[in-house]
Amino acid sequence: MGRCRVTMLSRGEREELHSASLEILVKTGAIVRSPEARRLLRGAGSRVLESEARVFFPEAQVQDAIESAAK
Repeated sequence: MGRCRVTMLSRGEREELHSASLEILVKTGAIVRSPEARRLLRGAGSRVLESEARVFFPEAQVQDAIESAAK
């Protein structure tokens, strides 16, 4: 049985989406409610604002995560 491939976004659109997502993770961060997860992320290089439970992800950390993810 053959594989069907559907492309929803063009390469340019995917790159724009990636750039926008990266900007959010770096500048706005994300709320991470788990203290243990925040501790681990801080240890991995993220900046953590404990008063808001907010984690700011460095670009290199995000890229490393993407590259190490299963296909």
